[in-house]
Amino acid sequence: MAFDVPIAAVGRRSRRLWIPAVAACLAVVAGVAVVTAGRDGSTGQRVPSAIQGQGARDVESSNLARPMPDRIDCQDLHRTICLRVARAAVTALPFDAPAIRDATVWRSLLCSDNLECPQHYLDGSTPLGSVVIRFVDGGPRAAINVVEGRNGDRIRLEARAWLARWMPEDSSG
Repeated sequence: MAFDVPIAAVGRRSRRLWIPAVAACLAVVAGVAVVTAGRDGSTGQRVPSAIQGQGARDVESSNLARPMPDRIDCQDLHRTICLRVARAAVTALPFDAPAIRDATVWRSLLCSDNLECPQHYLDGSTPLGSVVIRFVDGGPRAAINVVEGRNGDRIRLEARAWLARWMPEDSSG
């Protein structure tokens, strides 16, 4: 006895309609992000804290529009590293700080207590240096410490800078 059985597909047909749906959703989200970018009223600037010890800031991606000083003295540092440390320090200044006259960059951190160098800022970081900034108004100098975060032996993270202390202006001019 022989049976003639028609050949037919077994199971549901695979429709991949979810792929275009996901792509359309992603396109809509990207379009909304592009259209609404910058409409929140913010300037996009990070405003540093004027209060000592309030927190270190990641400064590499900051776009604070404070100009670099014309005179930057590098003490025992390669010029490239020196300029990176100076840029991080300038970005960490309080928003209302006066114009900068000059900056001196040192290889070591300025640390006399746990307020100037909090341990949680130093853990997992490599010290880059400290910067003493003088202002055109002759007011107190700012001493700013800068470290570089690390993830393992080779991956550099952003530089972090914080105001260590205000120092009286020296009379050496």
